[in-house]
Amino acid sequence: MVVVDSEHIVTITGISHQGAGIARINNLVVFVAKALLGEVVRIRLTEIKKNLAKGELLEIITPQKERIASLCAFSEICGGCELQHASYSYQLDAKRQIVAEAFQRLAKIDVPVAPVIGMETPWRYRNKGVFHADYQAGKVVLGFYQQGSHQCHSASQCLLFSEEVNRLVSYLEKGLQQYSPAHYVQKIMIRQSSFNGEMMLVFVTKDNSWRLTELVKNIITDFPQVISIYHNINTNPKLMLGKIFHHISGREKLHDTIGDFHFQLSPQSFFQVNN
Repeated sequence: MVVVDSEHIVTITGISHQGAGIARINNLVVFVAKALLGEVVRIRLTEIKKNLAKGELLEIITPQKERIASLCAFSEICGGCELQHASYSYQLDAKRQIVAEAFQRLAKIDVPVAPVIGMETPWRYRNKGVFHADYQAGKVVLGFYQQGSHQCHSASQCLLFSEEVNRLVSYLEKGLQQYSPAHYVQKIMIRQSSFNGEMMLVFVTKDNSWRLTELVKNIITDFPQVISIYHNINTNPKLMLGKIFHHISGREKLHDTIGDFHFQLSPQSFFQVNN
C-alpha cells in the first residue's frame, strides 16, 4: 500500500533539478535525496502530495558505479551540497541531463545539449557565501541549514570556499560570541576576489543600530585582506539581504575578473559564484 511510512524497493530513473533521484510507484513520482540514477534502493515514503512524494533512502541495493565517498565530513547533514556522493563526471552529466529534460518537459522541444564544461579541481571555487548565524547554547555557529530543517551546521571547514574564508568564518564565530549581543547578527555575507584574494564582509541584522565596532577593529587588524565592510538591515527573513546598506569600513567595491574582463562588485552585485 502506498501510504506515508510504507517501504518500497524502487529503481531511480531520473534526476531532479536539485540533484535528487526520481523513481515511480504506479503514477506516483517519488523524489529520493542522495539516490543516483540507475540505482535500486529501498525507501520509506515520508510525504505524499497528489501525484508527488518524498522518500527517505534506507538502503542501496544496487549502487551506481559512479557513487563515491564524499570528501566532506558534513555532506550527509549539511544542505549546501546535493551530489558529493557522486563522481565529478556523474555530476557534470547530471547537469546536462537536467537541462535537456527541462527543454523536453517544459518547452516540449528536443534540442541537443552539449556536455558541461568542468573544472580541473572542483573544490574551493565559491567567491561568495551567505552564512546563517545560529545561536546554540551560548555559542555562535555560522553556516548552512540541514535540508528541510533549521538545524545549522558550521561552514568553517567547507570545501567549497578558500581556506582563508574558512579561517575567517571560524574567527567570526568566536568574535560574534565575544563582541555581539545575542541574536543581533542574522547572517554574514562574504565575497572573495579570485583576482587578488581580497574580501568583502556584510553583516546582516534586523536592528538599525550598529553594535560591532570592536569586532570590526579586530577584523581589520587580523585580516588585512578584508578591504570592505558593510552593515545591511533586513527585517524580512525570507530575503537574503535588505535594501538598506551602511558602508562601515574600507573600500566600497571589490575588484574581480573573469578572463580579460574586470568588475567592480558592490554588496548587491550579481556575479557568478564560480569564476
